[in-house]
Amino acid sequence: MNPKEPKQLTNTSWYDESEQTVVFAVDRVTVALDVEEFLDFYNMIQDTKEALVLEASLEIGAVQEDDETRYQFIPTPDIDDYN
Repeated sequence: MNPKEPKQLTNTSWYDESEQTVVFAVDRVTVALDVEEFLDFYNMIQDTKEALVLEASLEIGAVQEDDETRYQFIPTPDIDDYN
C-alpha cells in the first residue's frame, strides 16, 4: 500500500496523514510538528505575536505584493531619522 501524499493546506503548509505531521515551509526553513503538538505551537506563536504587538520599539507595516496585503513587524523609526 502506497502512503498518501501530504495534503496541501495553504501555500506554505501541508498535513501528512500517514506520518501525522503538519509541515510549514518559510523561505529556506521547514518545520515539521506532530499533529498533537500543533496547537501548543500555535498558542506559543500567538502569545509571541501578542507580546511583540506591545513592544514600543516595533510597529506593524503593510506590504502589498501581487494584489495581496501582508503585515509585518518593523522597527519603530527613530525621531532623529526625520530631522
